[in-house]
Amino acid sequence: MIARMKNSLQDFQQSKPGRRFRDRYDRRHQEDRSRLSPSSILYIVGGVLLMVASLFLGPAPGFGFGTGFLGLALLASEVFFIARFLDKAEVWLRSLGRELRDIWRTMPFVLQAVAVLVAALLVVAFLYGLYWLFFG
Repeated sequence: MIARMKNSLQDFQQSKPGRRFRDRYDRRHQEDRSRLSPSSILYIVGGVLLMVASLFLGPAPGFGFGTGFLGLALLASEVFFIARFLDKAEVWLRSLGRELRDIWRTMPFVLQAVAVLVAALLVVAFLYGLYWLFFG
């Protein structure tokens, strides 16, 4: 089972950005099996459960929003339009990340320090808001 997971991860990493999730979908569905096999049902139920749990527990420490993405990835292996959406989102997020990286690298150090300070203050304000909301 571990070897199969490693092979699946290697196949995913070797796919080109913009095709990774569709390639995974195609690999899962190229085998001759029914649409509602037990593994398909587990992927769909597990993906939905992870997404719902991430919605409610996302801001909590240790359970971040990455689990929601993991749930989407599980669903993408069974639902084609989600795979297509995640492929498009990956390409868009990669280009956005490159642009932000280039902007960050050209910013003077003082502006970088101010940006980090503002981000830290926003995180503290958000956490204080959560504390106030739950413990009043």
